[in-house]
Amino acid sequence: MFIRRGMMLLWMLLAGLPVAVFAQEPAGRAVVVDGFGLVQDTALTSHVLISEMTMGAAMLPASPNYRQWELYTPVMEETGSSQMLNYITVRLYDTAAMANYSEYAAGLEQLQTLLTERPDLATFTVPQADPTLLALPVLPVVYSAQTLRAQAQYLDSEHFNGIRYLSALQAADEPLVAEIIYYVYQGISVDGRYFVSVIASTPTSVIPSAALLTPADIAAYEADRLAYWQNIQTLIDNAPGSAFTIDPAALDALALSFTVAD
Repeated sequence: MFIRRGMMLLWMLLAGLPVAVFAQEPAGRAVVVDGFGLVQDTALTSHVLISEMTMGAAMLPASPNYRQWELYTPVMEETGSSQMLNYITVRLYDTAAMANYSEYAAGLEQLQTLLTERPDLATFTVPQADPTLLALPVLPVVYSAQTLRAQAQYLDSEHFNGIRYLSALQAADEPLVAEIIYYVYQGISVDGRYFVSVIASTPTSVIPSAALLTPADIAAYEADRLAYWQNIQTLIDNAPGSAFTIDPAALDALALSFTVAD
Protein backbone atom coordinates (compact mmCIF):
# COMPACT_ATOMS: atom_id res chain seq x y z
CA MET A 1 0.00 0.00 0.00
CA PHE A 2 1.03 3.60 -0.48
CA ILE A 3 1.76 5.81 2.50
CA ARG A 4 0.23 9.25 2.96
CA ARG A 5 3.14 11.24 4.32
CA GLY A 6 3.18 14.55 6.12
CA MET A 7 0.06 16.53 6.67
CA MET A 8 -3.17 15.23 5.18
CA LEU A 9 -5.35 18.19 4.43
CA LEU A 10 -9.12 18.26 4.24
CA TRP A 11 -10.85 21.46 3.34
CA MET A 12 -14.59 21.90 3.42
CA LEU A 13 -16.27 24.87 1.89
CA LEU A 14 -17.12 26.45 5.21
CA ALA A 15 -13.82 25.75 6.92
CA GLY A 16 -11.51 28.57 5.79
CA LEU A 17 -8.34 27.00 7.16
CA PRO A 18 -5.11 28.99 6.63
CA VAL A 19 -2.97 26.07 5.38
CA ALA A 20 -3.85 26.83 1.76
CA VAL A 21 -4.72 29.96 -0.14
CA PHE A 22 -8.42 30.18 -0.93
CA ALA A 23 -9.83 32.97 -3.05
CA GLN A 24 -13.31 33.18 -4.50
CA GLU A 25 -13.27 33.14 -8.30
CA PRO A 26 -16.19 33.66 -10.70
CA ALA A 27 -16.17 29.94 -11.55
CA GLY A 28 -15.40 28.58 -8.09
CA ARG A 29 -12.80 28.52 -5.35
CA ALA A 30 -9.05 28.81 -5.96
CA VAL A 31 -6.85 26.37 -4.04
CA VAL A 32 -3.08 26.99 -4.10
CA VAL A 33 -0.51 24.74 -2.41
CA ASP A 34 3.26 25.22 -2.77
CA GLY A 35 2.88 27.21 -5.96
CA PHE A 36 0.45 24.89 -7.78
CA GLY A 37 -3.09 26.14 -8.03
CA LEU A 38 -6.45 25.05 -9.35
CA VAL A 39 -9.99 26.43 -9.34
CA GLN A 40 -12.54 24.10 -7.78
CA ASP A 41 -16.03 24.36 -9.29
CA THR A 42 -18.03 24.45 -6.07
CA ALA A 43 -21.23 23.68 -7.97
CA LEU A 44 -19.67 20.36 -8.94
CA THR A 45 -17.68 19.35 -5.84
CA SER A 46 -17.76 20.67 -2.29
CA HIS A 47 -14.69 19.05 -0.69
CA VAL A 48 -10.99 18.72 -1.49
CA LEU A 49 -8.61 16.27 0.18
CA ILE A 50 -4.91 16.92 -0.48
CA SER A 51 -2.34 14.23 0.28
CA GLU A 52 1.37 13.64 -0.15
CA MET A 53 1.73 10.19 -1.72
CA THR A 54 4.96 8.38 -0.92
CA MET A 55 5.36 5.58 -3.42
CA GLY A 56 8.72 4.22 -4.67
CA ALA A 57 10.20 1.16 -6.34
CA ALA A 58 8.62 -1.23 -3.82
CA MET A 59 5.13 -0.31 -5.01
CA LEU A 60 3.40 -2.16 -7.84
CA PRO A 61 3.52 -0.54 -10.25
CA ALA A 62 6.61 1.39 -9.20
CA SER A 63 5.82 5.08 -9.08
CA PRO A 64 7.46 8.40 -8.20
CA ASN A 65 6.03 10.36 -5.29
CA TYR A 66 3.28 12.82 -6.09
CA ARG A 67 0.79 15.20 -4.53
CA GLN A 68 -2.86 14.28 -4.92
CA TRP A 69 -6.02 16.38 -4.89
CA GLU A 70 -9.30 14.49 -4.46
CA LEU A 71 -12.32 16.63 -5.34
CA TYR A 72 -15.75 15.30 -4.44
CA THR A 73 -19.12 15.87 -2.80
CA PRO A 74 -20.00 13.46 0.04
CA VAL A 75 -23.47 11.97 -0.06
CA MET A 76 -25.01 10.02 2.82
CA GLU A 77 -27.08 7.06 1.67
CA GLU A 78 -30.13 5.65 3.47
CA THR A 79 -27.99 2.76 4.67
CA GLY A 80 -25.83 5.24 6.58
CA SER A 81 -22.79 4.77 4.34
CA SER A 82 -21.12 7.76 2.71
CA GLN A 83 -20.36 7.93 -1.00
CA MET A 84 -18.21 10.36 -2.98
CA LEU A 85 -20.24 12.06 -5.71
CA ASN A 86 -18.44 13.53 -8.76
CA TYR A 87 -15.10 12.08 -7.63
CA ILE A 88 -12.14 13.67 -9.45
CA THR A 89 -8.45 12.94 -8.85
CA VAL A 90 -5.65 15.36 -9.73
CA ARG A 91 -2.07 14.11 -9.41
CA LEU A 92 1.01 16.33 -9.67
CA TYR A 93 4.43 14.79 -10.41
CA ASP A 94 7.91 16.27 -10.61
CA THR A 95 9.09 15.37 -14.13
CA ALA A 96 12.70 14.99 -12.95
CA ALA A 97 11.61 12.22 -10.56
CA MET A 98 9.68 10.43 -13.32
CA ALA A 99 12.96 9.66 -15.13
CA ASN A 100 13.75 7.00 -12.51
CA TYR A 101 10.63 4.97 -13.29
CA SER A 102 10.61 3.46 -16.77
CA GLU A 103 6.86 3.33 -17.34
CA TYR A 104 6.39 6.91 -16.14
CA ALA A 105 9.37 8.10 -18.18
CA ALA A 106 7.84 6.44 -21.26
CA GLY A 107 4.45 8.06 -20.65
CA LEU A 108 6.07 11.46 -20.17
CA GLU A 109 8.10 11.06 -23.37
CA GLN A 110 5.02 10.00 -25.35
CA LEU A 111 3.11 13.07 -24.18
CA GLN A 112 6.06 15.36 -24.89
CA THR A 113 6.24 13.98 -28.44
CA LEU A 114 2.52 14.52 -29.02
CA LEU A 115 2.67 18.08 -27.72
CA THR A 116 5.72 18.88 -29.86
CA GLU A 117 4.60 17.25 -33.13
CA ARG A 118 0.84 17.91 -32.71
CA PRO A 119 -0.54 15.05 -34.84
CA ASP A 120 -4.30 14.90 -35.37
CA LEU A 121 -5.55 13.11 -32.25
CA ALA A 122 -8.48 11.71 -34.23
CA THR A 123 -6.06 9.15 -35.68
CA PHE A 124 -5.60 7.73 -32.18
CA THR A 125 -9.34 7.32 -31.60
CA VAL A 126 -9.97 4.86 -34.45
CA PRO A 127 -10.92 1.53 -32.78
CA GLN A 128 -8.39 -1.25 -33.29
CA ALA A 129 -8.74 -5.01 -33.20
CA ASP A 130 -5.78 -4.84 -30.82
CA PRO A 131 -6.76 -2.08 -28.35
CA THR A 132 -3.13 -1.66 -27.23
CA LEU A 133 -2.35 -0.06 -30.60
CA LEU A 134 -2.47 3.74 -30.81
CA ALA A 135 -2.93 4.05 -27.04
CA LEU A 136 -2.79 7.61 -25.73
CA PRO A 137 -0.75 8.52 -22.64
CA VAL A 138 -2.36 7.72 -19.31
CA LEU A 139 -0.63 8.10 -15.96
CA PRO A 140 -0.70 6.82 -13.29
CA VAL A 141 0.21 3.48 -14.85
CA VAL A 142 -2.76 1.17 -15.32
CA TYR A 143 -2.52 -2.39 -16.59
CA SER A 144 -5.68 -2.24 -18.65
CA ALA A 145 -6.40 -1.88 -22.36
CA GLN A 146 -7.75 1.38 -23.77
CA THR A 147 -10.74 -0.05 -25.61
CA LEU A 148 -12.08 3.46 -26.14
CA ARG A 149 -10.47 6.83 -26.90
CA ALA A 150 -13.16 9.38 -27.78
CA GLN A 151 -13.47 13.17 -27.98
CA ALA A 152 -9.67 13.52 -27.95
CA GLN A 153 -8.27 17.03 -28.22
CA TYR A 154 -5.37 19.22 -27.20
CA LEU A 155 -6.02 21.38 -24.16
CA ASP A 156 -3.56 24.21 -23.60
CA SER A 157 -3.43 27.07 -21.12
CA GLU A 158 -0.96 29.73 -20.02
CA HIS A 159 0.68 27.31 -17.59
CA PHE A 160 0.12 23.81 -19.01
CA ASN A 161 -0.08 22.07 -22.37
CA GLY A 162 -1.89 18.76 -22.57
CA ILE A 163 -4.42 16.43 -24.09
CA ARG A 164 -7.81 15.22 -22.91
CA TYR A 165 -10.00 12.34 -24.00
CA LEU A 166 -12.68 9.95 -22.82
CA SER A 167 -11.54 6.39 -22.28
CA ALA A 168 -12.60 2.93 -21.22
CA LEU A 169 -9.87 1.03 -19.41
CA GLN A 170 -10.61 -2.69 -19.42
CA ALA A 171 -8.69 -5.63 -18.01
CA ALA A 172 -11.42 -8.17 -18.83
CA ASP A 173 -12.73 -9.32 -22.21
CA GLU A 174 -16.29 -8.04 -21.95
CA PRO A 175 -18.67 -5.42 -23.41
CA LEU A 176 -18.29 -1.75 -22.58
CA VAL A 177 -20.68 -0.43 -19.96
CA ALA A 178 -21.43 3.09 -18.79
CA GLU A 179 -19.64 2.73 -15.46
CA ILE A 180 -16.16 2.30 -16.98
CA ILE A 181 -16.06 5.52 -19.00
CA TYR A 182 -13.43 7.95 -17.71
CA TYR A 183 -12.27 11.46 -18.49
CA VAL A 184 -8.47 11.66 -18.80
CA TYR A 185 -6.29 14.78 -18.93
CA GLN A 186 -2.49 14.58 -19.16
CA GLY A 187 -0.49 17.81 -19.12
CA ILE A 188 3.02 19.20 -18.78
CA SER A 189 3.80 22.63 -17.36
CA VAL A 190 5.21 25.07 -19.91
CA ASP A 191 8.50 25.17 -17.97
CA GLY A 192 8.69 21.36 -18.10
CA ARG A 193 8.92 20.92 -14.33
CA TYR A 194 5.57 19.25 -13.67
CA PHE A 195 3.33 16.54 -15.07
CA VAL A 196 -0.32 16.68 -14.06
CA SER A 197 -2.96 13.98 -14.46
CA VAL A 198 -6.72 14.29 -14.07
CA ILE A 199 -8.84 11.14 -13.92
CA ALA A 200 -12.59 11.27 -13.34
CA SER A 201 -15.31 8.66 -13.65
CA THR A 202 -17.87 9.93 -16.17
CA PRO A 203 -20.56 7.28 -16.73
CA THR A 204 -22.77 8.06 -19.70
CA SER A 205 -26.39 7.50 -20.62
CA VAL A 206 -25.64 6.73 -24.30
CA ILE A 207 -24.54 3.15 -23.58
CA PRO A 208 -26.06 0.61 -21.17
CA SER A 209 -25.00 0.29 -17.55
CA ALA A 210 -23.86 -3.13 -16.34
CA ALA A 211 -27.30 -3.72 -14.83
CA LEU A 212 -29.04 -2.98 -18.15
CA LEU A 213 -26.72 -4.92 -20.45
CA THR A 214 -28.87 -7.22 -22.60
CA PRO A 215 -28.18 -10.59 -24.25
CA ALA A 216 -28.29 -8.72 -27.57
CA ASP A 217 -25.48 -6.41 -26.39
CA ILE A 218 -23.35 -9.37 -25.39
CA ALA A 219 -24.09 -11.17 -28.67
CA ALA A 220 -23.11 -8.09 -30.70
CA TYR A 221 -19.85 -7.85 -28.79
CA GLU A 222 -19.00 -11.52 -29.21
CA ALA A 223 -19.93 -11.56 -32.90
CA ASP A 224 -17.68 -8.65 -33.97
CA ARG A 225 -15.71 -6.84 -31.28
CA LEU A 226 -14.28 -4.25 -33.68
CA ALA A 227 -17.69 -3.29 -35.08
CA TYR A 228 -19.02 -3.17 -31.52
CA TRP A 229 -16.24 -0.78 -30.43
CA GLN A 230 -16.77 1.36 -33.53
CA ASN A 231 -20.46 1.74 -32.70
CA ILE A 232 -19.69 2.69 -29.08
CA GLN A 233 -17.03 5.13 -30.33
CA THR A 234 -19.57 6.89 -32.55
CA LEU A 235 -22.12 7.12 -29.74
CA ILE A 236 -19.66 8.66 -27.29
CA ASP A 237 -18.00 10.95 -29.84
CA ASN A 238 -21.42 12.44 -30.60
CA ALA A 239 -22.75 12.51 -27.04
CA PRO A 240 -23.51 15.95 -25.54
CA GLY A 241 -22.03 16.95 -22.20
CA SER A 242 -25.40 16.39 -20.54
CA ALA A 243 -25.13 12.67 -21.35
CA PHE A 244 -22.34 12.24 -18.77
CA THR A 245 -22.52 12.32 -14.99
CA ILE A 246 -19.87 15.06 -15.15
CA ASP A 247 -19.89 17.26 -18.22
CA PRO A 248 -16.41 16.87 -19.82
CA ALA A 249 -16.43 20.65 -20.38
CA ALA A 250 -16.45 21.15 -16.59
CA LEU A 251 -13.38 18.93 -16.32
CA ASP A 252 -11.72 20.85 -19.15
CA ALA A 253 -12.33 24.02 -17.13
CA LEU A 254 -10.61 22.43 -14.14
CA ALA A 255 -7.56 21.48 -16.23
CA LEU A 256 -7.43 24.94 -17.81
CA SER A 257 -7.43 26.50 -14.33
CA PHE A 258 -4.10 24.92 -13.32
CA THR A 259 -1.37 27.42 -12.51
CA VAL A 260 2.27 27.20 -11.45
CA ALA A 261 4.11 29.98 -9.64
CA ASP A 262 7.33 31.22 -11.24
